Amino acid sequence: GHIVALCNPTSGSIGRMTKKILTSAGILNEVMANTAFLTTDSRNLTKAIKEGEADIVINWQAPGYWPENRDYVDILPLPEEIAPKKELILNVLTFSTEPELAKDFLEYTGIIGRDVFESFGF
Repeated sequence: GHIVALCNPTSGSIGRMTKKILTSAGILNEVMANTAFLTTDSRNLTKAIKEGEADIVINWQAPGYWPENRDYVDILPLPEEIAPKKELILNVLTFSTEPELAKDFLEYTGIIGRDVFESFGF
């Protein structure tokens, strides 16, 4: 069999999303019963794959595109009806120490940033 690792739904955003996806599919209890261990976050899911501690995880797509992970991770996207895409929202914080730089970054992302973010799985 395959070693399954998931993120704990109480400690990480990917854990909460995984619980939501598996609950919606009606297989939460079955999958949890076959899960070898829980991690605390997305980073530790990727680490489990890289170190051979797990064969299968449910994780955000983005880490699979990162150069340090590409050789270890195969991305199997879930259908949008099971795992809807989330919007990435960028804002300038009111307490930013570099508000002009932040605004420049927002302008940059509006021009070519979408392609850059998409290439990294966002």
